[in-house]
Amino acid sequence: DCDEFAPQIAPVIHEWTYDAMCHDLLDMDGNKYMHEVPSKSGGPPEKKEVLLEEHDSVWLELRHAHIADASERLHEKFTTFKSKNKAAQIHQSSRFSLTP
Repeated sequence: DCDEFAPQIAPVIHEWTYDAMCHDLLDMDGNKYMHEVPSKSGGPPEKKEVLLEEHDSVWLELRHAHIADASERLHEKFTTFKSKNKAAQIHQSSRFSLTP
């Protein structure tokens, strides 16, 4: 029966790209997903819409990359961003501060 065979073969034929991973893990509607970010005023979280399209340079670079390669490259990009961004450095140091 084909129905019994399909679940066994699905991992083999499924794409292993960053694009496929995003669609698997995020609740996406086409190339759009919504996520919540903490409110700056302390109120309820704010909903933000993200479009993964041609204007997003990271998306363009990684969407067809294998998920292992994409993960490594994202880590490198994030590390570079943190090292060059003063706000990220301040946030990171405040998170790991030993003082109360």
